[in-house]
Amino acid sequence: MSECQIEYIHRGAPDDTKTISCNEIIDIGRSFFTIFPDTLIPYHRIRRISFKGKTIYVKTTPEQTPEK
Repeated sequence: MSECQIEYIHRGAPDDTKTISCNEIIDIGRSFFTIFPDTLIPYHRIRRISFKGKTIYVKTTPEQTPEK
């Protein structure tokens, strides 16, 4: 899982963003994941997930969502 990276909103960090390796995840819950030691990250804060350098998920904003 070291090839997987998660970028999430982290208030106070540079650009309010932090990126971690998936190796840092110690538990996956219903609405959040836990990183060491006891930090809970809600899923709605995830901005981007990449695997082997390729983006596999990007959170879109309402402005980016195409009209139906």
